Amino acid sequence: MQAEKSKARGRPRKFDKNKALDGAVSLFMLKGYSATSLDDLAKAMGINRPSMYNAFGNKEAIFIQSVEHYFDKISAPLAQALEHEQVEDAFKRFFACLLDFYCSDNLGCMATSTMPAESAENGNVHHFYKGIMSKIDALLKARLDVCGEDEQNTLNAQLLQGLMQTLSLRARAGADRSELEELYLFGLKKIL
Repeated sequence: MQAEKSKARGRPRKFDKNKALDGAVSLFMLKGYSATSLDDLAKAMGINRPSMYNAFGNKEAIFIQSVEHYFDKISAPLAQALEHEQVEDAFKRFFACLLDFYCSDNLGCMATSTMPAESAENGNVHHFYKGIMSKIDALLKARLDVCGEDEQNTLNAQLLQGLMQTLSLRARAGADRSELEELYLFGLKKIL
């Protein structure tokens, strides 16, 4: 009880947690996990290191919270795009929405750009990354299942996620949006 009272009397945060995480997302996407220092993070998040540790924890915790924040931001518009009645139109909207994110800064997707290398070295990040991939597969499969459950829906969902990753990597490599649109439209014809 005493700890709760002293916590309540502490100074209020002088930063916006979401803006701080936006800064961390941008930095991790630009430099990757390993090349990002704690000083870089504090600067990008707009807070000092003690406040950063108190609010977010260590570098790994900040990274995971950043990925969660990134996916929270993009999940609603992507899920909404998939709500279209016609499956092909739903996926066209979904991929157009993805390109809005991928092409806004030409850094692609946070998961594709930053997590694979760290996942190989860090068990916690590996577990988290595997969970994200499973959630995306499930989201895509659920939309495919609306048209009727089919044993191939699982594989088609995985292929659609592979197309997402390809678009992300190509956006990061500097492909322009029209090239990426042509690619996902071709991919959708083959998969759907």
